[in-house]
Amino acid sequence: MIQVQASLARVGLALAMNLSATPAVVQREEAQEARSEVTEQVAVEAVAPGPEDPASFATTVSVEDAEGRGADLVDLLRAVAGARVRDYGGFGSPGTLSLRASTAEQVTLLVDGVPQNRALGGAVDLSPIPATQIESITVHRGFAPAVLGVGGIGGLVDIRTRGAGAPPVTQVDLLAGQLDTARGSASVGLPLGRGGRLRVGAESLRSDNDYRFLDTNGTPFTTVDDLERTRGNNDVAQHSVLVAHAIDEIAGGTLHSTLRLLGRDRGVPGLGALDDGFARLNESLQELSLGWSAPRRAALDGVELRVDGWRQRSSFHDGESNFGYRSDNTTRFGGGGGVAIGRRRLAGHALAGRVELRTERADTRSELTSVPDRGGVARRMFAVTLEDQVTAGRTLVAPSIRQEWRDDDFRAAEGSGLNPPAPDLRDSGWTAKVGVAHPLGRKATLRGSFGRFERAPNLTELFGDRGAVRGNPALVAEHGIAAELGASFDSERSGWHYGAEWVAFQREVDDLIHFQPLSLAVTQARNLGEARIRGIEVVFALDSRPRGLALNASATIRQTEDRTAGAAGEGRELVYEPERIGALSATWTRSVHRLRWEATYMGLNTVTVRADPEFRIGERILHDVAYSWDAPGGTVLGVDVRNLFDRRVIDVLNYPLPGRVVLAHVGWHSDEAGTR
Repeated sequence: MIQVQASLARVGLALAMNLSATPAVVQREEAQEARSEVTEQVAVEAVAPGPEDPASFATTVSVEDAEGRGADLVDLLRAVAGARVRDYGGFGSPGTLSLRASTAEQVTLLVDGVPQNRALGGAVDLSPIPATQIESITVHRGFAPAVLGVGGIGGLVDIRTRGAGAPPVTQVDLLAGQLDTARGSASVGLPLGRGGRLRVGAESLRSDNDYRFLDTNGTPFTTVDDLERTRGNNDVAQHSVLVAHAIDEIAGGTLHSTLRLLGRDRGVPGLGALDDGFARLNESLQELSLGWSAPRRAALDGVELRVDGWRQRSSFHDGESNFGYRSDNTTRFGGGGGVAIGRRRLAGHALAGRVELRTERADTRSELTSVPDRGGVARRMFAVTLEDQVTAGRTLVAPSIRQEWRDDDFRAAEGSGLNPPAPDLRDSGWTAKVGVAHPLGRKATLRGSFGRFERAPNLTELFGDRGAVRGNPALVAEHGIAAELGASFDSERSGWHYGAEWVAFQREVDDLIHFQPLSLAVTQARNLGEARIRGIEVVFALDSRPRGLALNASATIRQTEDRTAGAAGEGRELVYEPERIGALSATWTRSVHRLRWEATYMGLNTVTVRADPEFRIGERILHDVAYSWDAPGGTVLGVDVRNLFDRRVIDVLNYPLPGRVVLAHVGWHSDEAGTR
């Protein structure tokens, strides 16, 4: 415990020392509105059952000022306690999220309840989800409520887009600045007759992302050949549309639908010294969901029904073979599902059940091979979840269990001569947990959870891609046990509101799925062994609305260990997982003026299983500063400075990050009556 407390102190000291060396930021110490705040469970007499799991640890991310900042979803999630955002360089460029040293593939991401983790595999890219069209973000850092329909291996991000609610507010927002960056967004809400509502939103983004960076020329052991050059082929153009519709009093409930459309074209610049000036990735997405919910129906106290369907297309072109071989691949995805959720309160129990059916399919063509049709893969999944919340005295206990059945198969292209790598695969798995919440007086709550998690191998891991990845149908699901225990505190005194949270967590993973090289050009996923992850998260929030001040801070210390017997990295830390991460943000609001400041800290992290210092990414602190002015008539003017001190740093896989970027902002919104 002393070692952990000392490490937490080092996070705070690193931030403080950096601030003391930068007087310009000290003057802005109360300058940036918090991007995240802890979701507190305030105890009164007992912890009451509710629709969510009161034993889970969650962070509610503030999206109020996303339109007025040069911030995308990657930036909004960066300050979440325990979050490691992997940034591949530049505004609108790909980004992924891991929580508590999980892999990015293990984090479930929901948009309006629809899972974005595709059965084909790979981490969810955060960049195509426009921050200006998001209404709320809740990050469950450990166990998530089982009724959301996940096994809980790596946490869950629950994103809700702007629905067709009241009042019908109209908003327009424009952002432009360095790196030829421009973003425009707009949304309008309209009443549609009796009980009907419609909201339409759109965003268009483009950026050249041609920033200067330090290129080590692939030689980390010497600086003789280092040079500064411009990032090329890193541009992005992205357009999205969101349509939400709702009608009240339909069979005693509300009927709602959401349509998401996305089109994006971007360059793929390569990593480190392996520059690429020609590779392009073109993507499109159409997603439609239709749902109905009612507070009471027959014997149920709440019911929700939802169906969804989606189509996605991804085309990668590299005619100059800059990545080692010429490529012209197109993958088409499609799928959908249905969910039924019911809730019932009965004799001190808050019961919830969920039944879910999903199906997905992917087909791939490679135009530069002798057999262009590379076949396809499909997955059908059926799951049942049961959850309960029961009070025993002043203590709430929340057990849950989830059973899942999967059916996977590979489709060989007709007449191609390519045989399936394996017969159809059928498997099943289960997860379970129990959470406990107990009030400590009237201002604090003790919470904890323990359970079993599981992640099934995805279709690429099982069947390969008929290219650089060879399938392994003998894979089994990676699984393990996890525990978390902590306390939250919430109080108000003399116009100041205080909130704090302390959490200790541990995860033991078995049958880890990792890709291993079979040759210079072919890899295969295998079950390797074990890993242990443990750590402590501390979150603090302080605000005074009468004074216009707010402060948020978080620090995470974790220890990761590869425990695979006989492996080269046995006993060493996991790659790309720093021991210490933290964030500190502040805001000062006075009349029509607002100053915001944020600093995010990332500690040392290794990029290989070797312990050499040359194979580590150095610690860094990045600062963002913003100012906005609420002009008369609903107009907002502002300026946003990202990476204020022009730090030239790299992130995962040696992808360089931009230096200082200045963006200007102008926006307008109507009043609640929609008359301004």
